[in-house]
Amino acid sequence: MSENQENATKTFAILQLTRLGDVIQSTIAAKALKKIRPDIRLVLIARSQFSSPLKHLTDDVFDNVIELNFKEKFSSSSKLSELKESFSSFLAEINNEKIDVLINQSFSKSSQYLSSLIKAPHKLGPVADQQNKVMVSDPWSQLVYAVTMDGPLNPFNLVDVYQGVLGIPTLFEDDKEEKNSTKDQKKELNKIVLHPFSSHKKKHWAFKKWVEILFKLLKEKNEVEVTLVGSPSELEASKKITGDPLLQQFSHRIKNTVGSTNIKGLQDILDKSDLFIGHDSMVGHLAKLSNLPTLTLTLGTARQQETFPYGEHSFVVAPKTSCFPCFPKDSCQFFQCHTDIPYQAAYSMIATLVETGNLEFETVLKKSSPFYFESLSLYQSKQTKVGFYQLENLNKSDANYSDTLRAFYRISWLYKLSEVEEKHTFPVINKSHYQKLLKVLEGLQHLYELSEFGKKYSRYILEELSKQEPSIELIKDYSSKIDEIDRLKSLIKESHIELAPIVNYYTLVKSNLSGSNLVELTESSYLAYNDCSTFISVMYELIEKTLEEYKNLNDKRSGSTLNKNEGVV
Repeated sequence: MSENQENATKTFAILQLTRLGDVIQSTIAAKALKKIRPDIRLVLIARSQFSSPLKHLTDDVFDNVIELNFKEKFSSSSKLSELKESFSSFLAEINNEKIDVLINQSFSKSSQYLSSLIKAPHKLGPVADQQNKVMVSDPWSQLVYAVTMDGPLNPFNLVDVYQGVLGIPTLFEDDKEEKNSTKDQKKELNKIVLHPFSSHKKKHWAFKKWVEILFKLLKEKNEVEVTLVGSPSELEASKKITGDPLLQQFSHRIKNTVGSTNIKGLQDILDKSDLFIGHDSMVGHLAKLSNLPTLTLTLGTARQQETFPYGEHSFVVAPKTSCFPCFPKDSCQFFQCHTDIPYQAAYSMIATLVETGNLEFETVLKKSSPFYFESLSLYQSKQTKVGFYQLENLNKSDANYSDTLRAFYRISWLYKLSEVEEKHTFPVINKSHYQKLLKVLEGLQHLYELSEFGKKYSRYILEELSKQEPSIELIKDYSSKIDEIDRLKSLIKESHIELAPIVNYYTLVKSNLSGSNLVELTESSYLAYNDCSTFISVMYELIEKTLEEYKNLNDKRSGSTLNKNEGVV
């Protein structure tokens, strides 16, 4: 390779075919990459219906945006020959970019097939091969594909995951001056932007609840002004709020802009406001880009750890409902998670934010009965010393089993994927969690033993292959043992659902073994089992130490809850 070729500008292309919020998150990650590698040329490949409205954001980050318009290019009335010609033209436009690295950040079948057709020497994220098998080579994308898509135990915000895929160092810190400009410095936050809608009815309250909150807020806070925002499809729903008789006396302090402005106009509204309140949606991400403090009420399928508005001073309310978060395909008649965030508790949080510009759990409790807070958790976003964001529970005595599991996974994944140690205080557990975690330890022990057996039989195959006359029968026998080990791992996942992330991740790793011959594949298999054993050892030690700390404290005092500030993992 010549010196000119080596010094040529590299082109990175991000493929993001999903919704507006995902495009925004990918753009935030790409912006971070651009800051540390301004020499890289960035291209975004996205659906026009999601990229065009965000042009004011993407143009500042990407050197080119290639838009895919399904309606125009792939009309159902077109002939097959016309469809092929249209797609070939679109593909040629992409390939003319001479892409060096393609990063698929949308985990859908269509993006997997498209990734396989785009020419690039290096591809990250899921890619379909010629046998229609999904290949995922990089560890952070494997985490998303195996863990995030299968359950709610992913402990990372998706922006941090995307940055991990892009290879941004965990210790990379964004512009501190920009972060510290968040509009929480004001004592009172009177100009409120409210987006009480979402993409699915599972994810938003009945509008009557918002009417009750607005009535009390506007009645008790004379300086507060509320602007409703949303898309044209949400206009009729917004009228159910603004048209309610309870709010007629405050109509001069409620501005309904739903359906009357584009996303750039929405960003202008946010820029002039003090606070954003709403459900999980892309508006929350836009609010954080405007440096607003945000309060997000997550319901239904929303996963607060993954999708909270990225940055400081994002406050998130989540129900403790056992079935939360659910999947879109799950049927639900009662929406219990909606009930588990009472409007009285939500009002206390909103009123506290308006008055003080911040949220402290003790202050919020004073405004309402503690009874209303038993079925929910209140979080605040914080950036850890390694540079990643996480949600911290503001109720220091709140024993949340899912949060505990995510804390263990977070430490273990960071150590495995980025070789960094992130310190955490001991999680809050109670007697019930203690018993559950003992069972998890049993499952980890079984998984560890199976991984060690996997290493042993992989080693046996390598030893047999090194002989001058290897026995095919012995190699087949050892291979069948490895297949049996993998089947047993799947059974452990069924009996210990908390361990599904480990089983899913290393099942994916095993299906993506590198190597062009039996020796190389077996070596990769050995390394995969060894890596799994190491990961399990880290998880086991974290849980074991937490249980020991809980037991020691309970030997000294009565009560069943561990004080979060009495130790560090």
